[in-house]
Amino acid sequence: MAPLPRVFLDIESEEVDGRIVFELFVDKVPNTCENFRCLCTGENAEDLCYRDSIFHRVIADPEFMIQGGDITNHDGTGGRSIYGPQFDDEDLHWRDINERGLLCMANSGANTNSSQFFITLANCEHLNGRHVVFGRVVSGFETLDMFRNVPVDIDDDDRPLKGHEPKIVNCGELVFRKKKKEIEPAGTSLEANDMPMRYPNMSVAASSSTDTSEINKEKEIESEQKEFKHPLLRSRSPRRRQSRSPDDGKSSRKYDRHDRYSKSSHHDRYDRYSESRSRNYESGRLNYERKESSDSDAPIKYKGRGNMKYREKY
Repeated sequence: MAPLPRVFLDIESEEVDGRIVFELFVDKVPNTCENFRCLCTGENAEDLCYRDSIFHRVIADPEFMIQGGDITNHDGTGGRSIYGPQFDDEDLHWRDINERGLLCMANSGANTNSSQFFITLANCEHLNGRHVVFGRVVSGFETLDMFRNVPVDIDDDDRPLKGHEPKIVNCGELVFRKKKKEIEPAGTSLEANDMPMRYPNMSVAASSSTDTSEINKEKEIESEQKEFKHPLLRSRSPRRRQSRSPDDGKSSRKYDRHDRYSKSSHHDRYDRYSESRSRNYESGRLNYERKESSDSDAPIKYKGRGNMKYREKY
């Protein structure tokens, strides 16, 4: 599953200086998340962006929430979305507003979402069902704590005093990158801790010495084991034949390594064939009947080996 997208806001003022990173719940409220993401990156037809906007409402003592995102009037009376002036609520009940660091849409009633948002600083369950929750803070809680020091005018809807407004100086989207695998360069020497694992018969002290006799022995044993093959597992192409050794008279198997079409084997087969052929000729079994000629009146002739013999069939 692909990770959820993350965006950031860099905030500066006399009391606040830091970055807040949000994770967007695109799997729950995709349209609301896309509106916020595009306003962070500026990827929209009207070039709308949160950059240079302020947090116009700060209620941090007692902790409640901080509100911003008015990109048109900068006082909480304006705002605009990438879909137009306003867009509808997507899902108000998929989760409760019950913890610190939740990112929610600010509105003036049902289906009046624009670009304004607020970040909770405490449990706000009394707002359940009235605002869409579309993200959460994943880093930058220390930046949220700095908002406690922002002086506000309580009589003017908790607006920060002039010159103390926390300002969004930069914003955008964070891109996930796959971590590159570390490739061991060729020719890297083995470490002392790795030697006992690769050569179990060696100790750590021996691995650090310059004497390589033990290593050479291991390599020789491995090469011998690779070259050795059990007789039953060898190729069956060589011909086996019985022969007796003149010393002890015991029978032993020897492998005829020559090719079956070599000169010696060919002559052996030819000699055996000649003997059987001569025997068949003596017994009179090698007479071949010739086919009758097209002329039916012609006498049938039989031909044998050696002297030619003819006879007519009546």
